[in-house]
Amino acid sequence: MDRDHHEKQRFLRTLGPGLVVAGVVFTAIGLISFFASFDSFETPRYFWCAFIGLPLLGAGAKVTKFAYLGAVSRYVANEVAPIGTDTIRYVAEGTRGAVRDIAAAVGAGLREGQEHERSDGAGAPEALPRCERCDQANDADATFCKHCGTALAKPERCSDCGEVNDPDANFCDGCGRPLARDGRGTAARTSPPAETQAAAEPRAAVLGALEGDRAVDDDVLDAGGIGEGLEVGREGAG
Repeated sequence: MDRDHHEKQRFLRTLGPGLVVAGVVFTAIGLISFFASFDSFETPRYFWCAFIGLPLLGAGAKVTKFAYLGAVSRYVANEVAPIGTDTIRYVAEGTRGAVRDIAAAVGAGLREGQEHERSDGAGAPEALPRCERCDQANDADATFCKHCGTALAKPERCSDCGEVNDPDANFCDGCGRPLARDGRGTAARTSPPAETQAAAEPRAAVLGALEGDRAVDDDVLDAGGIGEGLEVGREGAG
């Protein structure tokens, strides 16, 4: 702030009202002289004072305005500030419930989204199972490798949260619960299909019929089939 500000302020507060008073006096003299000349029909002698008083009155009013500008502004601020404060407080109290409802809705939406992601794990695409022996990619529902016939280690899905885990995982990636395993610590293998079991039943029947004193060579059964094995069994019986 200018160090001479207060001195200038006092000067303007003295000059402004002084000019106003002088302008009022001169203007009054000029107007009185003008209206007094109506009775005598003479030229008003002091009418010229009005032409001096009016400019002095305008200049004094402007100087006074600048001299008291700070005081007027502070007065206006003191009058307006409480109204603004009351308005803000009124708006805050009126919208408090709406803001709380919006925040609750946003939080509920986030929680529902997280729960939906966890529950929608069943619909997530699974990687194609690959054979551990020949690294062949197989269909998602395949149980045995289509290239070498080895039983496939398929991804393990947690029964609690539905998270899909790696075939060699021991604990669920989603909830940390232990996964169902067999005695070797690996995922339980799916039993061979019914067609394979049905094909093995005649062989088991031949072996059961030739038990006791009948010996059948496994190599013969593997090489010649069930018919040749029966023939060897007959020869051994004779």
